[in-house]
Amino acid sequence: MDQYMIAMMNISSSKAIKLWDKLNRQIETLSMIIKLEEEVFIRHREIRCTKLGDGKWSPGERKKIRRELSRGLTNYILEDEEEKLLRVIFARDYSYTAEADLAKLLSFCRRLPDSDEWLPKEKARSIKRFRQISEEIEACLHQNGYVNLDGLLAFRLEEYRNDLKETVDYAVDEYLLDKQYQEFISLLKYFVFIQKSKVSSVHLLHKGDSNFVLLNEKLEPMHPSVAGGEITMETLEKELNFEDIIVSTLITVAPARIYIHSHTPELPVIKTIRQIFEDRACLCDCKMCNLLDSERAQDHILT
Repeated sequence: MDQYMIAMMNISSSKAIKLWDKLNRQIETLSMIIKLEEEVFIRHREIRCTKLGDGKWSPGERKKIRRELSRGLTNYILEDEEEKLLRVIFARDYSYTAEADLAKLLSFCRRLPDSDEWLPKEKARSIKRFRQISEEIEACLHQNGYVNLDGLLAFRLEEYRNDLKETVDYAVDEYLLDKQYQEFISLLKYFVFIQKSKVSSVHLLHKGDSNFVLLNEKLEPMHPSVAGGEITMETLEKELNFEDIIVSTLITVAPARIYIHSHTPELPVIKTIRQIFEDRACLCDCKMCNLLDSERAQDHILT
């Protein structure tokens, strides 16, 4: 009798339904030659893929069936089992079990850099993992005619499990760095809160790339730590970067209001300033901003 079988030892009814649905969708184009059947035992479940009608599958049909079953099971692992696997590694290797910590750690897992720069990082990583898992499952079905899901996740898929371990290590590093950064930002916010404002307002003018100008309320260049008030990459000396200089200058003068003239608010330095100064800092869209746009357009034409 032609048959492939998937066995599951520790699976909830809700997850079993998800697996069944994914397998059914995946084999839809083969529904004329195969059918799925599920049997529930005391300690495990089995999903069997059997032939419709008499005779046997041809070698080509067998190959297609193995491919589609492996793809359906791979989709299930990535979408419904991977988070649980990551949680196990976080708890086992780093003793992270609190839900608040895990939620942040899992968010960093989804931002893992990937070497395939021509693809979106998340898509590239998903393709890599999909290939790792589906090829292993297809080989298992070809050799044995069945797959034990629990054994597969625990003892096979070594490359995939190593990849998850690297993901967890990266996420923990990023989480700790972010935690230190947030603690530092909180300290700066407190310092700004208790400090009296020395000037009524300051304008942070973003001229493009990494060039910034600090202006006082009269729109005159400020001279706190950089000559002329203009901050460029050439000022990056003595292990200071432009973000350090801007932030330290603003904290020193403690303006009651900071007007940020930039059309790229996603820059780290601008995000940091808005975090520290909160409602004291605002993004602007004034004539000065429009003038900056005109200058950038003119520079583009000249180059």
